[in-house]
Amino acid sequence: MKRNTQIKKFRLIAGIFLLVMGFTGCSNDDDLKEVLEVTAGLPTGYIWIDEWKSLTGNILTVPSVKVGQQSWLAAVPKGEEISNNFIAQPVLVEEGTTSNVQLTFDESVVDYTRQFAEVVLKLYADNPNEGIWGEWDEFDKPIVLANNVLVIKTLTIIVDLTDYVPFRHYFDRNEDGTLDLEEFSETYPNYFQDIWDADGDGYLDKEEFYNTHFINADYDWNNEISLGEWNEGHLRMFANWTDKEFSVYDEDKNGKLSKEEWNKIFEASEWFETYDADSNNLVTQIELHNGFFNDWDLNNDGKIDEEEYNKYYPYVSNWHYGYWDY
Repeated sequence: MKRNTQIKKFRLIAGIFLLVMGFTGCSNDDDLKEVLEVTAGLPTGYIWIDEWKSLTGNILTVPSVKVGQQSWLAAVPKGEEISNNFIAQPVLVEEGTTSNVQLTFDESVVDYTRQFAEVVLKLYADNPNEGIWGEWDEFDKPIVLANNVLVIKTLTIIVDLTDYVPFRHYFDRNEDGTLDLEEFSETYPNYFQDIWDADGDGYLDKEEFYNTHFINADYDWNNEISLGEWNEGHLRMFANWTDKEFSVYDEDKNGKLSKEEWNKIFEASEWFETYDADSNNLVTQIELHNGFFNDWDLNNDGKIDEEEYNKYYPYVSNWHYGYWDY
């Protein structure tokens, strides 16, 4: 009995990637005739598609596929070209040329928090001698050139975010209209181990804690907090911990806050102490998550609803990974 194709969830990469699209071992479409000649006696195939292609919902339309035998078109994550870790169910294509072949990506696989994603399209020859003809199974092998190079196409898919609401379509996994702590912890970039915990001891001391918030507020990476960065952070993050205006803390009146000026703002507050649940002068990653959650749970009901989410998300979506001299 054929085993069912496994769809493995994977997270799509943040940001835009410039890719080289093409048939591996073949520089352009004009080489198709040569490709088919060198694979004489082997299963043959070719995929025509632009290097950038939009998804319609979770459907990718491949303009044209040419195969020398009944075959399967499938997709795997970039970097897993030799695997069968499919991110879209293999689609049967008949011998000859087939236009507008549609690959359906599982909705749990498409990462709607990123507009661009890298994928690799592969062709498999349907094995007429082993397995079940017309059903994909482990006997259906990838189509390769005579030198054992895979027939693949690498491309960037563009996710249509026109009608996409991250809260409802991605983060609210159980669709109850709110985020619990586990769901909430996936809504912001977590650089605890990479950046925030500067000495790598698994905790944030008070200095690391306030440096973390400074880093996250410093959107332009210039080691200073501008008036605009202050206003955004005060609106969405730390209004509970200071009620004074920017100008009060800008001691040298240069229109920006240094790290030293920033730390003075919160010295007298209990921001750190509120996150430090066990009062040991150290904040763990779990305590940090709980602290974020409590700061953004504005009505203190133990859930983050969509209104609360919409207030903090524009702020944390600007948190970035980088290197600073702190």
